[in-house]
Parts: sequence; C-alpha cells; structure tokens
Amino acid sequence: MNCNIFKDNLLSLFDEDFPDEKKKELLEHIENCDDCKHEYEELNGLIAKIHPGVHVDASKELKARIMDQFKMEIPMKTKEVPNPIKFRLPKWTKYAAVAAIIVTALIISPFVKWSSVNSSGEVSAANNIFDRSIAAMMSLKSVYYNLDIRTLEQDNFELILPEGEFVKNEIWKSFATPEKWKIAKSGREVLMDGESLYLYVKDNMAIKSGKGTGFVEWLKIFLDPTLIMETEKSFAQNDKAQYTIEEKDNKTVLTIKAQALGNFKNDYMLNKTITGSNNTRIYTFNKTTNLLESMQIYIHKNNQDILVVDSKEIKYNLEIPDEIFTIKLPESMRWTDAKLAEYSNSKELKNITGEQVAKMFFEGCENQDWEKVKKFYHPISDAVKEVYGGVKIIRIGKAFKSGSYPGVFCPVRSKTEIGRN
Repeated sequence: MNCNIFKDNLLSLFDEDFPDEKKKELLEHIENCDDCKHEYEELNGLIAKIHPGVHVDASKELKARIMDQFKMEIPMKTKEVPNPIKFRLPKWTKYAAVAAIIVTALIISPFVKWSSVNSSGEVSAANNIFDRSIAAMMSLKSVYYNLDIRTLEQDNFELILPEGEFVKNEIWKSFATPEKWKIAKSGREVLMDGESLYLYVKDNMAIKSGKGTGFVEWLKIFLDPTLIMETEKSFAQNDKAQYTIEEKDNKTVLTIKAQALGNFKNDYMLNKTITGSNNTRIYTFNKTTNLLESMQIYIHKNNQDILVVDSKEIKYNLEIPDEIFTIKLPESMRWTDAKLAEYSNSKELKNITGEQVAKMFFEGCENQDWEKVKKFYHPISDAVKEVYGGVKIIRIGKAFKSGSYPGVFCPVRSKTEIGRN
C-alpha cells in the first residue's frame, strides 16, 4: 500500500462498518510509514479531545451521508512552497473540522444522552441541537448563499481586506447524488461537479483536479450548513477562542471571539484572513431547524470592529439549474491538470532561499523565458505574460514569514517598460 491509498482511506479507520481486514492493511502501513502514522495520530488525538464519551449506533443511511461529507474535507495534495499570492489555513483546522464531523457521526441520535460535567440544562440544550441537526440533514436538498465579503474579485477566497470594497460571493450546494457545489465571485470560480474539482480565475488560469474541497479555503465551512455550529465550536475549543450560545425566541445565536492565529512578528499577513485576524463571528440559526439564517464577521483593527463578511441571503431546498454546476471557459483557454500545475520538484529548486526564487522568477519574466517561469508559476496565461513580461528588478528585499502561511514572502521592487499597456 502506498501513502496516497492510505490517505484516501484514512477516515475509514473511524468507520465501524469498514471491513476489519482492510483496516488491518491500513494499520500495517503506518507501522512502516512515519508520515502517515503522524497524520493518523494527529486526527485520532483531536477526536479523543472532543469525543463526548458515548457510543451510539447511527443508521447506515445517516452514517453514509456523514461519511461522504467528511471525506470531502480531505484537501487535494499540494506542495508547501513559497507563493506570495496564495494563503492557506493552519493544518490543525483541517483535522479539527474532520474530527468534529466524525464525532457528530458517532454521537448523533434522537436518543443520545451526553455524559458531561456541565449543568443538566446545558446537556439538554446540546442534545436538542444535535436532534435538530439530524432532522435538518436528512431533509436538506440544497442550499444557496449570497455573501458580501471585503476582498478582491480575482484573488483567492481566503483574502480579506478590511478597507476594501464588498464583493458578492455566491455558494450553491446540491445534496443529490452525486453531491455538487460551486463557489463564485466575479473574477474567480470553484466547481465540484460530482466527479472533479475545477478552479477558474478570469482570464488567468483554469485548473482541474480530483475530488475534494481545495481552492475555497475557509468558505468550505458553508458546504454543509447542518455542521457549521459544531465545526465552529470545535475550532473555538482548539484555538482557545471564546464562544457563547444564546437562545432567543426562535433563534440560536453562536458568537465566537477569536485571536489571530500565527506568528506576527512581521504583521504583513495580519488582518488579511479570517483566521489571521482578531475577529468576532456571529451565526444566527433557526432554533427549530438548526439551519443558518444569517452570519456576520467583524475584524477588530485600530480600535474598531469592521464588518468584513455579511450574509445577504440564505435559501434552502430551492431548485438549482443544471447550468450553475458548469464553468464556461473562453475559447482561448483549456483546463490544465492540477498535477501539471504543481511546482517542479527538481533538485534545482530544493534548498534555495525565497530571495533566490524571486530573483529567478523575475529574471525569467524580464527575459520572457516562460519555461523558466513555469518552475514557479503555472499555468501561465496571456494576462500574466502581459503584466510581467519584460519587468525589470530594481531591488529584492529579505524574505520573511508572517501569520500561519507555511512559505515566505519576499518584497520585490520592479519597473515595467515605459508606455507599455
């Protein structure tokens, strides 16, 4: 068994219906593979921390639905290399989300009674929340969100700009088999058509990969609205954020106050992402259905709370036209396989500094040596060539780390040819 097969089946180790002989094969693999063993132990540790201490046999139909959902939480395999235009969530958030879903799969039942040190009222409220979540999950056919987010139209879905303009972001999800979803803003779209994942950046790139929830960063939390509350509570517990749950009339309001995650000795990335900011997240759920009705996110900056995400519309069980789950490319563009878009793993690019990468990239752009540029940025569109072709380096600064981004940022001062459009 290789590592890819193990990672594809990692979550099955927590499924009691998974055949014992296949589990044995997976466990034998991690006896000889430290990397896969570490991933298994990290996920298993998180589950142990948030497991409520009860065991309930969920129905096969319900368990299949939930298992399908958290298998979608495994992101496509990527390489952690310096890339100043892409932001990634801290690794723990992936495991926290999956752990929350696994625990939900294990404990949900209309007859669950938690063992807890909390007051009986809090236990009862928790049981009621899960009861309502299951009812909503079984009846949910589709969901649509219209969110206003302060960001850039073509940049990734993780980017937040507190001083920027609001950009309309839309999310569609169909829970029919196979499940399909799409997240889009005017300059960027991500589509899962049930078979493959697609990323289209307007006039720039078009990438196709396997199943997963890559390319959408923190917005993936909205792809299963029945699990938003428990996923956010798990995040809060793991990053020691403060959260409160308040029930008023027919509303349940979850409020999370979180501190910026990461190292901000250099504050370049501070307040550019949700997780990389001091923020307040407010979710309002329908108390009867436990489905999200509205949400707002505020970033605390310069002694002000700035609204950066605001839900304008959330609808459930509407008919979604088939054409929503398509992306029409310009005639001049074709889909590029994600494996071809990965950065080169040649010896030439190993053990080199961020400053060296920046120098090689911009030298390639200056000389319009696009084969050289492809080692760092691929695919290269006509728009990229237009912007960067012939650019000249004036100065390359010292590379630095900021926030939770695994790579480095390198400041570069450059100039373009005078009079060029």
